[in-house]
Amino acid sequence: MQFNESAVFGEIVLIDDASEIKFRKTNEQLSKLDNVSYIQLEKNIGRSKIRNLFLSHASFDYLLFLDCDSLVYDAKFIENYLNLIEKKHPVICGGRSYSSIRPPKTHYLRWKYGLARECLPAKRRGKNPHRSFMTNNFVIHAKVLSKIQFDERITQYGHEDTLFGYRLKQNKVPIMHINNPVQHLFTESNVEFLEKTELGLKNLVEIRKFVNDKGFDNEIKILRIYRKISRFGLKYVLFFASFLAKPILFRLLKNGNGGLFFFDLYKFLFFLKQTLIKPVN
Repeated sequence: MQFNESAVFGEIVLIDDASEIKFRKTNEQLSKLDNVSYIQLEKNIGRSKIRNLFLSHASFDYLLFLDCDSLVYDAKFIENYLNLIEKKHPVICGGRSYSSIRPPKTHYLRWKYGLARECLPAKRRGKNPHRSFMTNNFVIHAKVLSKIQFDERITQYGHEDTLFGYRLKQNKVPIMHINNPVQHLFTESNVEFLEKTELGLKNLVEIRKFVNDKGFDNEIKILRIYRKISRFGLKYVLFFASFLAKPILFRLLKNGNGGLFFFDLYKFLFFLKQTLIKPVN
């Protein structure tokens, strides 16, 4: 509807990455709408490869990427992007928001983290534009995405957006941050969010196998801290301490207790264990 109201030529491309049957049936109904192209994949190809795949199906110069668990609530959402597209910005990030309604304790952690770490105004994100890059809601010129694609060696969840933001920085591609958020419709329980966080950290260890770059490490807080404690020889001390601390932290976070400091500590202890199994340079 916003496309029609803005009198702009556009299209909607939906790619179902081998989802469950119940979701496929819902997605297939969307293919009946005007200006919608629907592609059904029979095999999951991963978060990076599927984003690159949109280049094969898009017909216009700019692509707007939106996660499927996002709610567009601003009536001028498309218009806000179009105003900057007309000024030839190569990459534009709109941001993310969360409901102000506090969820039950069983789902508290994802909401609290999102409000504190992800719902940042454009001015604050713009201080470190490439480090603040997120894939949930952004516009990119097709030529930029053709040149700097998402790394298809990343097949699992986690940090593919961090690496892509860093590649944009290396290639001196500017990122414009604006206040044009979509609302994240999270459904993850505390336990599910912790499990997802662990997957992301495991993926980060894998990424470091082919990105041996101090510049990339500087983009991620957990890697900056890891390098510091490694210089002082503290990683093994903390590793052994984690056998006692990590289960306690898990119980606190699982029950919706403890602040983000405890969550950050849990993440670091988990990451530390992974690095000792699969060492980071």
